[in-house]
Amino acid sequence: MRLNHTIQQRDETAVVTNVRWAPQAMYSAFYQKSMFFVNSPEHFDRLSRTLAGRGYDRFLFVTRSNENHSMPQAIQVRDELDFFSLQLVPMGH
Repeated sequence: MRLNHTIQQRDETAVVTNVRWAPQAMYSAFYQKSMFFVNSPEHFDRLSRTLAGRGYDRFLFVTRSNENHSMPQAIQVRDELDFFSLQLVPMGH
């Protein structure tokens, strides 16, 4: 599955990532969805609470794929050159 196509097809209006280059890779959805970068689990928790307080009941968390620790609801996305693999994890209600 291609990253940009998958992001655009999702209903979540906010995307949170802990991968520094991911917002650039999601270029076609950059102006359609709010994009946020977090650099620690604490930052993720703080941002999650802030988003919930601002009316975002759901968001998409984009993180590196880890074949040893994949979340059951995660969508695995690879680029067409198999250069990277990411997990897209729906978060919220």
